[in-house]
Amino acid sequence: MLRVVTAAVLSDVMSRKRQGPPSWGWVATYVLTCLDFLDESGATLDFEGPADLQGWYEHWKAMRHRLDRAPAFPAPAMPPPGAVPPESAADPAGESRQDGQHAAPADGPVSPAPVAPPGPPPDPPPPALTTRILRWQDLHDASLKDWLHRLRHQQSMAHRRLYELFGRHGADLLIAAEDGGREAACRLGILLLCHDRPNEARAWLKAAAEDGDAPADILLNAAPSRRREMAAELAYEFTLPGYAQDRPDEGTPTAAEVYYRAATAAGHMGATVRLGLIFEARGDLTSALHTFARAAARCHPDGLRHFERLNDQLTRSQDDSRPGDSH
Repeated sequence: MLRVVTAAVLSDVMSRKRQGPPSWGWVATYVLTCLDFLDESGATLDFEGPADLQGWYEHWKAMRHRLDRAPAFPAPAMPPPGAVPPESAADPAGESRQDGQHAAPADGPVSPAPVAPPGPPPDPPPPALTTRILRWQDLHDASLKDWLHRLRHQQSMAHRRLYELFGRHGADLLIAAEDGGREAACRLGILLLCHDRPNEARAWLKAAAEDGDAPADILLNAAPSRRREMAAELAYEFTLPGYAQDRPDEGTPTAAEVYYRAATAAGHMGATVRLGLIFEARGDLTSALHTFARAAARCHPDGLRHFERLNDQLTRSQDDSRPGDSH
């Protein structure tokens, strides 16, 4: 039977504030929620464990079996009713003489301590078990905090996937969005909308809107059929009034190019022309001509003009490179 999973309960379970393993109904609800998000977002599962509900059930049963067979810690022995504490056993009245020595018990002198047998001393008794559960939040260690910080920024499957889509700028946006940056979350949602990933985009736009980002809120409240078109317009405007042509290394697009590519994928012809100009400025004339042709096919005036100009330029260059006809 499925159980309702609230944010408070989820936080308590994940931070191990609750003792003992969760029930199967809770685990099943959590697993099904994760699988549903995985199916809607189109993300790739980077996990070697179970990938379906049945696999998680077998994993949960094995865990319960191990716990049931594990020996329980013995409870501390309780003294019998009316027993005298050890501290007062030598002096029932709890009084001391003026010379600092405890008075002898009423039933006679204390017997001398037994002589220890020859040989090495016995091992000390094990320390008493503590009832406090230690968590990593209780450890104030600079190296631990630094390790946790670096662990959060290691490349996950999501980082690698966004790097493939948007280059280094996409990975930087993801890190900033995960750290609570609302503008980064909004821009990430806009890029994903342009590339026709509405479910994944909606999650980031919702996070940004809840934090007060106006463009994200507008996109969320727009008609679903218009969101991609509106996202393309926003992506195009992010790069104005200019753009950078230099790239940090070969094969890595600039931030402006990332937004132009995204807007172009969503059918924005102005961004398509700008993307063609980037290719041309970079010396990639073949890509520039194909990009201008795409805009020209949609009867965009700047696309037509740049296509005719570059096409004539390449035609003249080819004619000049041919050997002259001999007569």
